[in-house]
Amino acid sequence: MISRKKAIFSSLALLISLLYLSSLTISCSPKDNSGEPTLLRTLKGHNQSVLDLAFSPNGDLLASGDQDNTVRLWSVSNGEELATLQGHIDWVEKVAFSPDGKLLASASTDDTVRLRDVRTGEIQAVLRHEYLWGLAFSPDGSLLATAGENIKLWSTPSYEELTVLNGHAFGSLVFSVAFSPRGDLLASAGSDATILIWDVETREKIFTLQNHTGSVNDITFSPDGNLLASASSDGTVRLWDSNTGIEQKVLEGHFAPVFKVAFGENGLLVQCGGSRPPVFPSPPGPLSHKGRGGIRAAARRFWP
Repeated sequence: MISRKKAIFSSLALLISLLYLSSLTISCSPKDNSGEPTLLRTLKGHNQSVLDLAFSPNGDLLASGDQDNTVRLWSVSNGEELATLQGHIDWVEKVAFSPDGKLLASASTDDTVRLRDVRTGEIQAVLRHEYLWGLAFSPDGSLLATAGENIKLWSTPSYEELTVLNGHAFGSLVFSVAFSPRGDLLASAGSDATILIWDVETREKIFTLQNHTGSVNDITFSPDGNLLASASSDGTVRLWDSNTGIEQKVLEGHFAPVFKVAFGENGLLVQCGGSRPPVFPSPPGPLSHKGRGGIRAAARRFWP
């Protein structure tokens, strides 16, 4: 069984190197003596492109969502495929484990979120949200946010729809939602090139962040909750002070849209850029991967 620390770094490596591939290659940091990530194993089973990945909180399981409309569960320790979860009738764009690891949520372009018992695979609830793209659990697991033509908050485990948050431009789509580590803030981002930060308790919008010039595809909070990172089709990753809404830094260098961003340990920001078809070439670089998705990734240590 790999350690919790390895699981964390494996998840980052997976995010930056595996989207849009029909097989999964697990690479892990810390690096070997050559400076390259260490290849652990390749997981094969999907028939089409892999769109999203998520580790369980204890690092034992990996979930993957695919264009073949399935969710697959894998053992991280030996690479065995444990289950193929069917039910969606369109692409699975997002997968996420609940904080206690008991539930697995999958968001599909069939406009449904399916929540399953991880142990049995049984469906616990099916939630509906038009133009669905993303989802996120609150840190305590009591809320689920879904992103589509707007943002919806659901209570768990009752799965009651609590509220609808509207604030992004009319006709735009919300691609990503993220809760702060304390659970008091919710960030949303989408095709209108705008990031909104909401007060979870009052459901009020408190900041509007607008410096991107292309759609904002992914957002995530730093482990201490003080920074918000955003990945955009304008080719940049931007860092924002989540307490003030003020931009702190712009990370440039990608030649294609940036689709994924994640914080690692010790302030390391791992940024993933690439494209869905058409495929763009991927220049070599630190933590880079060349493949069918044209994915480029880079790691920069920028924050103590």
